[in-house]
Amino acid sequence: MKNQTILSAALIILFSAAFTVVNAQVGSGPAVKILPSADKNIFKILFAYASEKPVDISFFDGSELLGSDRIKAKHFGQGFLKKYDLSNIKSKSFTVEISSENVDVVYKMVESKDHKTYVPELEKTTYKNSLVASNN
Repeated sequence: MKNQTILSAALIILFSAAFTVVNAQVGSGPAVKILPSADKNIFKILFAYASEKPVDISFFDGSELLGSDRIKAKHFGQGFLKKYDLSNIKSKSFTVEISSENVDVVYKMVESKDHKTYVPELEKTTYKNSLVASNN
């Protein structure tokens, strides 16, 4: 029981640290990151925005939809970290589109030179915040 508590605390600290790092990097890009793993077919999406609406994630090979996922807002508060297994994708590159009420982000996933992993490349970010004007 004690080991389980320690492990849970460590995971919470790690998850919090990841959000802190991503939030610190917002100026250099969106707070939506793809975190590759050592396994070619596994990667994680880190979404570090608070949202009251669902987040849609779609996987494309060219114009062909390979799969999609919708994460309901009630399943996350200030963001989420979700793992995806894409072992059914046989392409050397594909696109991941993440769409929320705050931002749309497109990543191109390109097979690494050693063919062991995919490398995420940020292609496009569209912020959906409304502009505010002032009378100065």
